[in-house]
Amino acid sequence: MELPDNMGKDPIKLILGMGFASVLALMVLISFISLTQMDKATDGMSTLMHETRAKIAAAHTMRDSIRLRGDTLHNMYLTDDFIKRDELRIEMSVHALNYKNARDRLYSYPMTAREARLLDELMRSTRMAKALNDTAANELLSDKSDAEVLESLKAANQVRQDMLDGLSRLVRLQEKIADEKLKEVQAYQGNLGSIIFYLCLIAILIAAYIAQKVIRETAKKSSEIHYHATHDNLTHLPNRMEFNRRLARACASAKTYDQRHVLCYMDLDRFKAVNDSCGHKAGDKLLVTLTQMIRNHIRGHDTFARLGGDEFGLLLEDCSL
Repeated sequence: MELPDNMGKDPIKLILGMGFASVLALMVLISFISLTQMDKATDGMSTLMHETRAKIAAAHTMRDSIRLRGDTLHNMYLTDDFIKRDELRIEMSVHALNYKNARDRLYSYPMTAREARLLDELMRSTRMAKALNDTAANELLSDKSDAEVLESLKAANQVRQDMLDGLSRLVRLQEKIADEKLKEVQAYQGNLGSIIFYLCLIAILIAAYIAQKVIRETAKKSSEIHYHATHDNLTHLPNRMEFNRRLARACASAKTYDQRHVLCYMDLDRFKAVNDSCGHKAGDKLLVTLTQMIRNHIRGHDTFARLGGDEFGLLLEDCSL
């Protein structure tokens, strides 16, 4: 990127420009992180909680279907009416269908490896339970002896209990996974918060540095402006305006504190002839040399000023005649 000529030549402008650009970039980055990453974490948590609630609800539906199917099978055993038993057999099919629909909903959500293992075990138990339930129901609708029917019911109840235990483990696993994910999201948000804090701190430090630089440069420029307004550009002596100000101050102190000061007026004779014959550069050199010579013979607090082209003033404060 090419910088403007005046910025490339002025290091202060370059530093300030880069500083403001850095602060702006940091603020944009902070806004981006705040708006996207925090929302992403929140959305991810919302999705996770929704999926967890849906999975747990499906598991509860499956568990209820298993219990109801077991209760229905038990009611078939309790009644001697074969028509009633046939109606209960149809009711068992309805519970089985509800179980299958809930299981399909459960499988529609993403699964972790631990969930997949539990569901595989549950599927094996489901197939076994279906076979045993069908066997027990068929025997109840046949002429099988009570001993044979009870043996089948006992086996079906045992598998059914295994399925209930598996679903309970699945629910506990869902709660555990949700808790782990919640901690991960909280840690992620904490890290994002730390990143945003440090980025803000960097932006503040850069802004403070820029402000200090601006204040320093402003004071420097103000000092330079004041200096140029009160001093001669060639000799760097106080100019007429500054000399008049100091003279007024000296007059005031003479009246108020009865102090004595000396005012000298100096004029260079035939200075114009030097400029005309030798050129303005020679005349300027003469003025600078004269300034250095006189400064070597006055005190540090005395005022030697250039009042005009070849006119000088000398104010000796606290000096007797």
